[in-house]
Amino acid sequence: VAARRAAAALHALARELGLRSSSVDVPESSALARFGAAAAFGEYTAAYLAFGLGLDPGARGPAELAH
Repeated sequence: VAARRAAAALHALARELGLRSSSVDVPESSALARFGAAAAFGEYTAAYLAFGLGLDPGARGPAELAH
């Protein structure tokens, strides 16, 4: 219930700022299953946006490069 209220508040804030927003439906299951579903969606979204920007989402970041 608290998470739904927080999501509603964030959607309202986004609307006020003229931004689009969406929610992720996760399964009504254990906390681990909900976390896994939300994390997988986040990873998918990040990769999708990176490809759209012409970036390689699997490329090593500056902190991962050998010195």
